[in-house]
Amino acid sequence: YNPLNPTPGEMEPNPSWTAADFEFIEFQNTGASALDLSNARIDDALTYTFPAATSLAPGARILVVANLAAFSRRYATAGLTIAGEWTGSLDNSGEQIKVYDGRGEEILEFSYGDWYSPTDGDGYSLVFRDPAGTLYSDWGLRTNWGISATTGGTPGAGDTGYSMGYD
Repeated sequence: YNPLNPTPGEMEPNPSWTAADFEFIEFQNTGASALDLSNARIDDALTYTFPAATSLAPGARILVVANLAAFSRRYATAGLTIAGEWTGSLDNSGEQIKVYDGRGEEILEFSYGDWYSPTDGDGYSLVFRDPAGTLYSDWGLRTNWGISATTGGTPGAGDTGYSMGYD
């Protein structure tokens, strides 16, 4: 839906939705074998537990979203793997995120900040630049993150056109 140029007969989005309803987190398997996400969970900033028997093929991506109805309204979801909706919310000023495997062992912990103003309400996504080539201990560094090349980001696809500055 484009509020500036609606298609005749097109429904307006739910007026109660906010920018936070369109947020998503994307995971990518950068390894060479399938990744078992069964009962893995995201915690701290938000909460989500992957269903049992969730597996991610090498190179594949999976999304966890704030509001599935809002996300589906904004993005073409055909071909996307959406695990489900999280509970809680992401803080635009930054916070900590932890990811645990299905046994409850922490596999990733990092903090992000209010590093780039376009990712704070202007519709651009915060994009991790090199997930396969970055040490886990460096995920919380601003230099490893950038601004999506397009508003809304590119859920389900790589964002090779990210930037670290904005005009």
